[in-house]
Amino acid sequence: MTAPDRADDPPATTAAASVGRTLADQSSPAATTAAPPVSRSTDVRPPLTESRTVQVRGKRFVVTALDVRIGPFKDAAVVGEVTKGKTVAVTGRRDGRYAEVVYQGARRWVRVDYLSTSKPKPKPKVEPIGTAPCATGSDVEQGLQQNTIDVHRAVCARYPQIQVYGGIRGDGMHSQGRALDIMVSSDLGTEIAEWLQDHAAELGVTELIWRQRIWTTERAGDGWRSMEDRGSATANHMDHVHVTTGG
Repeated sequence: MTAPDRADDPPATTAAASVGRTLADQSSPAATTAAPPVSRSTDVRPPLTESRTVQVRGKRFVVTALDVRIGPFKDAAVVGEVTKGKTVAVTGRRDGRYAEVVYQGARRWVRVDYLSTSKPKPKPKVEPIGTAPCATGSDVEQGLQQNTIDVHRAVCARYPQIQVYGGIRGDGMHSQGRALDIMVSSDLGTEIAEWLQDHAAELGVTELIWRQRIWTTERAGDGWRSMEDRGSATANHMDHVHVTTGG
């Protein structure tokens, strides 16, 4: 027995056409709802703008080769060097012995006591270093290493007004013949110390002490560094320039 047709059952061909239209509609670009774009703004870091926000207060000349550090302390990593006579942009910030500068677009630090508002004077014409025995005698050279003898002869040739030197004694590098004391208390000592700095490589100088400050070839980029008070003029090297050599 055949079941009666229901009034709401569409003909087979009509149902198939309806399904076809539905599938077509779903594939139509006009009917497709695009997903909103995903913002990636939080995934990308903005470029660093630190150097743009630095307030530059001016420029300073560098009076000796200086290490550029990432922080205002001697153990901070060194990221570069500025040579004597060059200029650096300063921000006006100070932290102890260090001044903030702008170096290669970033905030960095250098020793403030080797910055100047005026350009350093060029070195004078190079003169030969004296090597002949001193007119004042060679007694002080007894027991000294060759580099130390070279320093003695070079200084006495250039500064004949210095009459007294200290050589071998029982402490420190003096006991090894690697140290010389140049007895002077006037500002001439500053000139001698700076001259020895300039000729440290030729004479084998590794360390200078003068007026409670120390300079070493190992930390030449830090310039002259302050020393603790040792209690007397001699202990603080107010009356002599101390020179240590490599041998």
